[in-house]
Amino acid sequence: MSNGDNSASVQVSTPAVPSGVFAPAEMPGFQVPDMPSDWYHYPLTFGSLAPAASLTQTLQIDAASDFYLTAIEQLTMVSGTTTVPTSGTENLPLVTILINDGGSNRNLMANPVLLPHIAGDGRWPHRLIHPRLFKKNSSITITLTSVDGTNTYSNIYLNFEGFKVYGVG
Repeated sequence: MSNGDNSASVQVSTPAVPSGVFAPAEMPGFQVPDMPSDWYHYPLTFGSLAPAASLTQTLQIDAASDFYLTAIEQLTMVSGTTTVPTSGTENLPLVTILINDGGSNRNLMANPVLLPHIAGDGRWPHRLIHPRLFKKNSSITITLTSVDGTNTYSNIYLNFEGFKVYGVG
């Protein structure tokens, strides 16, 4: 394109936000609320997960603030190994994850998905395209299921990264 009068401009419109799904309807364009907020992590540790077994934990969102999830991270240890995962040797577990938001009574996926598809490592976390709102005092249920026929995972560490917003709703 030339820099003269023949330059074209592109207009981008922001789609409407579905009410209460990713952000409140009064927040077009998924903007960060203009309210007090803190960067925050909700870490979870799942213990030993045997082949074909499942583990479930419930994460309780703080009663004083909403939580906007922006990234998910995981670190998985395989039982019987002495190797500590490094930046080039992290485990990609054959484990599925299902997340249910008790505040809206919705699963966040149609079916369980493999954990590496939705949770990166600390260097490359899985960044959500849009922050996912969890209302204050919501319970989030996370279920992990091994689809590995051989390995037992000694520990699976999950981290829900985002920010807390005070004074919404």
